[in-house]
Amino acid sequence: MNEKVPFENPIADTEICSFSDVEKAAKKLRKKWKIGDSPIDNVTSLLESRDLLFLL
Repeated sequence: MNEKVPFENPIADTEICSFSDVEKAAKKLRKKWKIGDSPIDNVTSLLESRDLLFLL
């Protein structure tokens, strides 16, 4: 299935040079995806809901 799903990286403009930058990027992504600060119960489900996980 050569299906293409467009993806816009919400943190593409974020430069990562340190662990502090990683934390800032994670906070930015959580805000843009509106997933709050709570632990992510099911990462697979989250990725699937964003069309980021494809099973072959």
